[in-house]
Amino acid sequence: MQTTWLRSREFPHLGAFIVLKKGKAAWLLLHSGGAMLRSAQWLQRHRHSFEPVAGPGRKQ
Repeated sequence: MQTTWLRSREFPHLGAFIVLKKGKAAWLLLHSGGAMLRSAQWLQRHRHSFEPVAGPGRKQ
């Protein structure tokens, strides 16, 4: 399983989240505890709207 930390350029209020990719599925695990299931194709199509980050980057 491939994991990557990302941050959305369009939705910075979401903070950093981790993406778990396996096969055709991608889970976006939000730092707030939520999760979204997307296809790997969706992630590929929207990759321009995300930027990689080193970790959760807690800002308070």
